[in-house]
Amino acid sequence: MFNFFNRSTRAYPTIREALAASGLTNAADPAALGVLKKQGSYAGRRVNYFRAFEPARATARAIQVQAYGDLDAHLDLVLGSGHVEHEGLVMLNSRPEPEHTAPLRSLADRATHADDERFVNRHGRAMTSPPVLLPEPAI
Repeated sequence: MFNFFNRSTRAYPTIREALAASGLTNAADPAALGVLKKQGSYAGRRVNYFRAFEPARATARAIQVQAYGDLDAHLDLVLGSGHVEHEGLVMLNSRPEPEHTAPLRSLADRATHADDERFVNRHGRAMTSPPVLLPEPAI
């Protein structure tokens, strides 16, 4: 007969197993990888957020990391992040990119762009929409 009280539970990978499967080579070594967690909500569900980092790199830069928020100012130390659902499903985020400065902009040489009349008016300013030609009024 069937036993309805002993349901089989889905075995989700742990945070370290999920990080290793995503390509993080030292994820299985607890000494090489630290994982910090904090409780929160995602889409109205209670989850545990996590960040994985290398404690050796933080120590070399004289950064004390003890809580999840300690990495807010040092996102370059984060090797992986995501959240764990209530039933144990591990969801990984992409690695956060460090913020870059905006590239410098310069004016284009209009002589090399002879075909841009439909985008730039005679005063050298960009047009938001094509000009509307109105019919001549009858007198």
